[in-house]
Amino acid sequence: MRTLTNRAILLDRGTQLSTGLSSEVLLEYRRLLHREESKYFSQLAKEVAAHADATRDINQTPTAPAKIEISANAETPAVEETSPSRTDKLSFGEGEAEVENVELFTASGERSNAFNPGDKIRVRVNCKVNKDINHINVGIRIRNKEGVKIYSWGTLNQDMYVRFHQLKDPQFWEREFKAGERFYVDMEFECTLGTNLYEIQAAISYEGTPNYFSQRILHWRDEAAFFHVNVLRDEYFFGGILDLKMTAEW
Repeated sequence: MRTLTNRAILLDRGTQLSTGLSSEVLLEYRRLLHREESKYFSQLAKEVAAHADATRDINQTPTAPAKIEISANAETPAVEETSPSRTDKLSFGEGEAEVENVELFTASGERSNAFNPGDKIRVRVNCKVNKDINHINVGIRIRNKEGVKIYSWGTLNQDMYVRFHQLKDPQFWEREFKAGERFYVDMEFECTLGTNLYEIQAAISYEGTPNYFSQRILHWRDEAAFFHVNVLRDEYFFGGILDLKMTAEW
């Protein structure tokens, strides 16, 4: 949809929820899916709790519940309404942890947003923990300016490789995080991309199992960072979105 359309409409059971740029409507669609998923798990938790209460010692005499009175004349403190920032509009999630920002570095450790094919690119995802949590995954997605998804990867991908090959390397999924803790994850790759402008989307998710089968988005952030790749025509030239590193023989 990002590639083939400029504008889109989001409908939910016949009701128009959003209209605008395709990228913005797709983000709203992901927000909708997130809300529906959260609602489902919240209702499921209530049903499990209710069932547990009903089956816990059925012979116990229940005590009278405390009476709660609500005054119709009670004044509700005014809440100042503020317009969401652009960052808020480009993100969503349950909030136990969040992506604060994303930085790009060269192989020598210098900040940069311009690279050439063959360069090492290090993507640093800076995160903040708002609630004690474990079993998380920090990941990124790279898109070109046409909206085509080029690549996605996260710490869980590396953990899955470690598990499959029974390596002794530490696994990020097994780490424990405390509320208030700040940390970052560096992801490094060799640039094989063609000339274009690229967007990095970043996310933190809770993974109930170490295989992407049970995922909750804690924070998703569109447009977390941008970078440009420029092919050096005289030095190393190729066409397309990706360098396949072909060779010729004759």
